[in-house]
Amino acid sequence: MKVLITGAAGEVAKGGFCECLSQNYEIFYTDIRNLKIKNFVKVNLKNPSEIKKLPSDIDVLIHMAAIGEPAEVEEIYSTNIISTLNLLEYYKNKKLKKFIYFSSVCVYGLPGSGVFPDYLPIDEDHPHKAVDSYGISKSLTEKLLGFYIRKVNFDLIILRPGAIIVKEPRNYSFRLNLLKNDKTYREGGELWNYIDVRDLARAVKCVIDKKTEKFEVFNLTAPDHLLLKKNSSLIPYLKNFKGKIRKREFLERRESFFDISKFVRKFNFKFLFTIERYLKWIEKKDEQEYYLLKR
Repeated sequence: MKVLITGAAGEVAKGGFCECLSQNYEIFYTDIRNLKIKNFVKVNLKNPSEIKKLPSDIDVLIHMAAIGEPAEVEEIYSTNIISTLNLLEYYKNKKLKKFIYFSSVCVYGLPGSGVFPDYLPIDEDHPHKAVDSYGISKSLTEKLLGFYIRKVNFDLIILRPGAIIVKEPRNYSFRLNLLKNDKTYREGGELWNYIDVRDLARAVKCVIDKKTEKFEVFNLTAPDHLLLKKNSSLIPYLKNFKGKIRKREFLERRESFFDISKFVRKFNFKFLFTIERYLKWIEKKDEQEYYLLKR
């Protein structure tokens, strides 16, 4: 199976994602930056004429290419939205089977932003409350994909991952050190959600290999968070939260604030790389080795 990955020069792609997928598929890569690897083509996705350089006979497109702050607002919107539009137009009449779009939990808003959820945990039907340019651009692009359902022959799958931890030493320990500062709990965005890049790649393999519907949206974070406290201890940091707690047991667990049950049920998916496993591993072995684990 032929798979094209956009944003191949990005931190996530180079931080283990492409490596994991290359074990199962014939991978093609594209980015605006150069990469000296097989099956790579340099393309500015904002330019429709350049997109014609991309292979036309791929089976799956994984659209990861995106930018966020501190880039200028105009650059964020043009890169994240226009590039997606151009890809949709280019592949709408090709043999493509699945278009997998990397959105973000940022579409719901972020802790510390002053915007609070209507209820917890947050499922895929929760209203979008994005506050920064990156989150707004992702939300708008999701709307764009929805409009294209009737114009394309392939499945459109939207994944909303949390902060992605790549295969790089000290990635977990760096974040855990932030917990020493109370400000982290009030403003610590990505510590409230995360996903290990290896679980992300495993999840994407499920989407590629298993049956999907014409248009589907999934939250995709680890089943816990990095704050190492029960949720009942964290709610006070969402000072103006007056929403509903949808599951009583949610407060007594250290459970993700994002409901991932839809993805878990559909694909019978089990997360392997969590903070719990990391902490148990570090007690016995070496942090460097943890990033070499395949499963």
